[in-house]
This record gives sequence, C-alpha cells and structure tokens, in this order.
Amino acid sequence: MPEIVQPAEIRILTAADGSAWWALRLEALESQPEAFTVRHKGQIWGVYVTARVRRTGVGRAVLRFLLAHAVKFEGIEQIAVSAATTQVAAIALYQSLSTCFQKSYRQIAC
Repeated sequence: MPEIVQPAEIRILTAADGSAWWALRLEALESQPEAFTVRHKGQIWGVYVTARVRRTGVGRAVLRFLLAHAVKFEGIEQIAVSAATTQVAAIALYQSLSTCFQKSYRQIAC
C-alpha cells in the first residue's frame, strides 16, 4: 500500500532548513539538470552613462554594440536587461529597443 504523505508546510526557509534545502537542491541538479541550465541566457546590467554625455545617444550605442557582440557567442538564445524602477531614462531606452530584444537571437541587428 502506498505511503500516505501529509500536506507539506509552505513557509519561508530559515537557517535551520539549510541542510535539507541543500540536499533537495543537489537532488534537483542531479536528476533534472536541464531545468537549471542558464548558459543560453545573457544578461545586461549595470550600464551607466556619465551625466555630461547623457541624451547624446551613447547609451543606445552601447546597447547596440552589446547586442551585435552577443551574436558571436554560440548558444545564447535570450538576452535580458534590467534597471531599477527609478531609472526612467534607462527603462525608456530599453523599451525603445524592445524589438531588438524580442527578435530571435541570431537575427539581432539593431
């Protein structure tokens, strides 16, 4: 007869859960490694343009350069950008280039 499993307690982990979490994480990595592979993802973050050259197209040029360079890396399928919600200009720039980011990876050419 199958074992009856009680519903799991869902809660925030604490330091006391560390060993159990680590054992579960290793089990997951060993049994389902494809679920944790991020080699196909690129990340653009920490882009900064000094105040004296803002609004001159430098940020856009940097992003276009990065995207053009990214196609040289075999296996990259996604490129994500991130910015703090307070960085309105950066968000507007990323949104203006959204079609570049939404194209399939090998077609990026903005």
